[in-house]
Amino acid sequence: MTIPDLDAWRALCPFIIWRDRTGREVLANRLHVPILQRYRGVASVADPTEQVAWVERELLWHGDANAPWSATVGATASLARVNRMLAQWGLPALPKPPRPGASPRGARADSAQPWAAHFRQKAAS
Repeated sequence: MTIPDLDAWRALCPFIIWRDRTGREVLANRLHVPILQRYRGVASVADPTEQVAWVERELLWHGDANAPWSATVGATASLARVNRMLAQWGLPALPKPPRPGASPRGARADSAQPWAAHFRQKAAS
């Protein structure tokens, strides 16, 4: 998975899991934008505009102090927890976050739905 810059990486990184009354799970990023969902074991992209009516929630990491992209001791553990959860969903692990300002020229992420490219590639193969 190629991630063009730190902002795109943050958009891909799950922060919280919401569970609704039907058992559907929704992963949202740090901005609480839904990015992935899973229902009956099948993962897919989530509607980034949905206001999820959750009944249960679980944080994957807490605050910016131990955010996976931070320069703290807790960052490595937070990224490991995120990647374990992605593996449980059958999704690829996130690489280490890119350094700020390290984006290749012309790189652009799909900001509306950052995981869409992964599912398009998966469907094409």
